[in-house]
Amino acid sequence: MDNVDVTECVHAQSVPKLLPNQSFGLGLAVGLVSAWVMVWMAGLIKQPATPVWSANMNRARLVMLAGFLLLTGTLGFSLLDGQTWVDAFYCTCITLSTVGYGDICPAKQSVEIKIFIVCLALSGLGLFCGPFLDMMAGWKDLLYKDDIGRVRCVMAVLLAVITVGTALFTGLEGWELPEALYFSVITGTTIGYGDHPKFKTNAGKIAASVFALLSINVIGFVVSALGDVLSVALTGSKAENMKRYQLLGLAALLLFVGTLGFAFLDDQRWVDAFYCSCITLCTVGYGDICPSTPSLYMKVFVVLLSLSGLGVFSGPFLDLTAQWKEYLRFGNTGFVHVIIVFMAVVGASVALFTTLEGWDAAEAAYFAVITGTTIGYGDHPQFKTDAGKLAASVFALLTVNVLAYITPATGSVLSRLLEVPTKDT
Repeated sequence: MDNVDVTECVHAQSVPKLLPNQSFGLGLAVGLVSAWVMVWMAGLIKQPATPVWSANMNRARLVMLAGFLLLTGTLGFSLLDGQTWVDAFYCTCITLSTVGYGDICPAKQSVEIKIFIVCLALSGLGLFCGPFLDMMAGWKDLLYKDDIGRVRCVMAVLLAVITVGTALFTGLEGWELPEALYFSVITGTTIGYGDHPKFKTNAGKIAASVFALLSINVIGFVVSALGDVLSVALTGSKAENMKRYQLLGLAALLLFVGTLGFAFLDDQRWVDAFYCSCITLCTVGYGDICPSTPSLYMKVFVVLLSLSGLGVFSGPFLDLTAQWKEYLRFGNTGFVHVIIVFMAVVGASVALFTTLEGWDAAEAAYFAVITGTTIGYGDHPQFKTDAGKLAASVFALLTVNVLAYITPATGSVLSRLLEVPTKDT
């Protein structure tokens, strides 16, 4: 989830070019069709629930539906953003997996590409980041044996992911070992600052795409287990069983440690360090102002902070901060509640960032979706005020798991298409 200078993007192959009016028309058409599909799907929902991979789902249908999302994303980035086909596939994978490096996409700051990204994220993430990535991460279950303890299993999974990632990117891209190891963790945790070296080969981009698909839910398993270890050590309870004051205290400690680390190791101002700590622990990882120091100490700190803190912060704590959405129910369920919550998130973003930073309303609305889904390309306008950075920090804390409530709404309907009828039905 993050950024780098997108203006430096160079495309090695020619792709179909659209005239401005054709491009806008295609973006608008995609937006309208996707919006209609979302409304139709949401109208079928009685109570949005996070879809997960289960044995009663049709594996072939799941793969086909995920393939359709990847194809749609690849076509969209190719035609609307002017990407080569390899780059467009890469952009689709890092968007749907919510890593969002922002290194080569979006290359254009046009209305149509932003409409496309918002529609792709809201319609696809619930399924892609749920059942599909659960299925892709199923290989980790092969490590569960009667004689292997949970801690040993966690360490084996972490070592496997880091070893594969390091071998891939030192071999294909010629990166140094610490850089490849750091990239593996930043990708698997979906922070994705985008501060890695530029990819030099198409093989490296394809490898990064596949690596993201295979590693995200595996690293999610690791950070969840390590979060339990940390919370038991400090409070005597697992993260999901902690009392509210314990959870708030542990989250504050993680934010404090993160702020200190970014202030001293990355030479950030205190406001900037707090902002960096929040967007890292929320896994948004814009990469707009941090990490600014490409030192080994900084990379080690970010790896340790993410592996030890995300299990508590991105799980129970952000669930707690997202509870405000229930006050908007007003007796409504399903579709109406989803729309009310979504409009509240977008409306808050527009009010905050048009006032504090002078952004236009469309930019602020796009920022709300990219932040709440934790894609975090980092392609937003640079913050001009400390108030804007603090507002973005708090906005991320309050909305990440709220958007994570909305996107499964479409995924839960799509997942019904994957279920295999049982003999009882």
